[in-house]
Amino acid sequence: WLNLIFGRAKFIMELIAKDTAPDTKLVQLAEAIKRLGSSRFFLFVVHSLTRALAVTVETANMNTFSKALSRGGCLEKAFRSCLGTIRNSIALVNACGTNDSTEIQNVQSKNDWESSAKVYLSFVKTRILSSIFDKHENGEHGKLCRNQSGGVFSVLAALCSVSQAHRVLCDVYDVFKPDTVKGDACRFYIQQMGVCFSCELTRLAQSNRNCKAVATQHANTVFKHLLVSLVDADTLAMFPTCNLSWLSHLDGHNSRSKGNDFLSKSQVYSSMALHDPDQEANEIKRMSGDYFDTAGPTY
Repeated sequence: WLNLIFGRAKFIMELIAKDTAPDTKLVQLAEAIKRLGSSRFFLFVVHSLTRALAVTVETANMNTFSKALSRGGCLEKAFRSCLGTIRNSIALVNACGTNDSTEIQNVQSKNDWESSAKVYLSFVKTRILSSIFDKHENGEHGKLCRNQSGGVFSVLAALCSVSQAHRVLCDVYDVFKPDTVKGDACRFYIQQMGVCFSCELTRLAQSNRNCKAVATQHANTVFKHLLVSLVDADTLAMFPTCNLSWLSHLDGHNSRSKGNDFLSKSQVYSSMALHDPDQEANEIKRMSGDYFDTAGPTY
C-alpha cells in the first residue's frame, strides 16, 4: 500500500508542477503531499522498511521454514516490495523537492536525511554483503541477497539523489573494495556488485545533478567499472553481438537461437524499467530463470 501511495503521490506532484497557475485546492493538495516527502517521514519509512528487509533475510536463514517460503516466492516478493517502496519514497522526495527546500536549514532535518542514508548503508554492509559472502554458500539467505542484489544497489544509487545524504554517501565506493573480502571468487563478485552500482548511478546521473556529482567525484572508479563490464568474459559469452545474422555465420544456427533468446529476455526486462505503481503494488512479478536484475554478467 505504501508503494501505491508513494507512486500516486509522485504522479500527482508531477502533474501539479506542470500547471503554471494551480488553483488554491491544488496548492493545498501539494502541501499535504509534501508531508509524505518530509525528512522525518522519510527517515521513518527507510528505517521501517530496512528493518523489514533485515527480518526477511533472517527468515530466509531459518532452514525448513525458509525453504517452504522460498518455493512459493513469498520471501522474494516481500523483499522486492520493500525495495520498491523505498525507491518510490526517494522518487517522491525528489518530486516534492523537500530535500532541497528551506527545510534543510533545520539541523534536525539535516540529521534525518543523513540518518536515513546511514541506516540503509549499514544494512547493505552488515546484512547483504555478510549474507552473500557467508561461508555457507547454499544458505537460503545468501541466495535471496544475491538474487535481489540489483535492486539493493539500485536503491543505494537512488539515495545518492538526496542532496542532504551526500556527506554520508561520499565514500560509498568503499563498500566495493576488494580488500574487504577474502578469496578470488569473492573479490571478483564484489567487483561485479560495484559495476552494478556504477550502472545504476550513471543511469540516474543523466537526470539528477546529485547523482552526477557523486559519479563525477568517483569518475576513475566509474570508468574502471565500465571497462571491466566491457571485457568481462562471461558477459561476452552470453552477449557476443546483437547481429544475429553474423552470429549465425560464425557459429551456426544453435548460437543464433541462443543469442536471440538472451537478447529477447534482456529486451523484455528492459521494457519493465518503468513500473506502473498500481500494478507493482498489486502483484510484484517474481523473476525466474535468468536474473537480469542481479549483479553479474547478465546485469
